[in-house]
Amino acid sequence: MRRAFLFDTNADTEISVGLDITYGTEADGRIIADVESVRGAIAYGNTREEAARKALAIALEIIADEIENGERPIRKTKICFDGCFPS
Repeated sequence: MRRAFLFDTNADTEISVGLDITYGTEADGRIIADVESVRGAIAYGNTREEAARKALAIALEIIADEIENGERPIRKTKICFDGCFPS
């Protein structure tokens, strides 16, 4: 599983939203990657890396749209990918 984190912060609170990516393999051999915490962030690729890149890009686009449309609270936002924080 690949991990990324989205941090929403305000003056008193920091909320971590995991952008975990899960994988599957279709009958035709394509890899499917799903960012489960972001509805609709699913993508196919020939490799896990390709599918993950596409799914994460879709997830970030969805999050950006939610911010733009007022569906996600406006706060300072930080995004961190694998290796940013100790386990």
